[in-house]
Amino acid sequence: MTGRVQHGFWPGRARVMALGAALSCTEFADGADELPVMTNLPNLAGEDWRCLSQERPSSPPVPVDTNRPVTYRGTWIDIGTRAPPPNLRARACGIADPSCSAPLTPFALADSTGLVELPLFHGFAGYLEVTSDVTVPTVAFLGATLTADVSAVYEEAVPRTLIQPAALVGLADVYGIVIEPTAGYISVFALNCSGSLTGNVELSLSNQGSAVRYYFDNNFPSITLETTTPDGHGGFVNVPGGGATVSATLGSTGELVRTATLFVRPSWGSHIVLGPYAGSGN
Repeated sequence: MTGRVQHGFWPGRARVMALGAALSCTEFADGADELPVMTNLPNLAGEDWRCLSQERPSSPPVPVDTNRPVTYRGTWIDIGTRAPPPNLRARACGIADPSCSAPLTPFALADSTGLVELPLFHGFAGYLEVTSDVTVPTVAFLGATLTADVSAVYEEAVPRTLIQPAALVGLADVYGIVIEPTAGYISVFALNCSGSLTGNVELSLSNQGSAVRYYFDNNFPSITLETTTPDGHGGFVNVPGGGATVSATLGSTGELVRTATLFVRPSWGSHIVLGPYAGSGN
């Protein structure tokens, strides 16, 4: 993980390994505009890939209708303390506004459990900025374009995690990875056709350059694994700021699971979910 906490804190050219969690996606490459809605993502491991043999479904863009409200509900915690960090807050931004110069909502404070609620709308396909007084800033892309046709509430089924700079430094000591303070990181959760977190998925990054890939194994990052474990979590550190394309393929066959294009901010994290194009729950 990488990143500078809000208000300008960054521990120099610290040795850091990425942590982070959660789900997100944004503009998709190769013929699809969004993931279908995933409002109840199960935190389970599995190996259901039957949908990869199906024809990729047509998925036209969902038209924006601000008169049809959809509420975002998601819980955020500190990965070290397992509790919400102080002054935890989030706001929504448009996908065509990567600097969030014109936020779509003001910052909303989380409650005592880390739950954040944001008043969004049918067709929202943007991202969230999530910050606190003690954690690195995070850009989180939702797992789907919001649609009131499915539900008036988009509720994430698993908590997302933030991290403090001291935890970054501790992981640096384990792996000896020097993170450029001007780089960002990408955190990926891999899903199978059932919408479950899954192993045997290999992640690749366009123009990887000096970026370092990692996967989580039993909730701890490794830089030696070749695919996801049942944790279903991996990503990249030292990713240059700007656009990036992430691909997920089956480690056993090389078959494409999904490709997504997103943006990376220097010293921030970007979070996405990658599931198959077809199949129930994805």
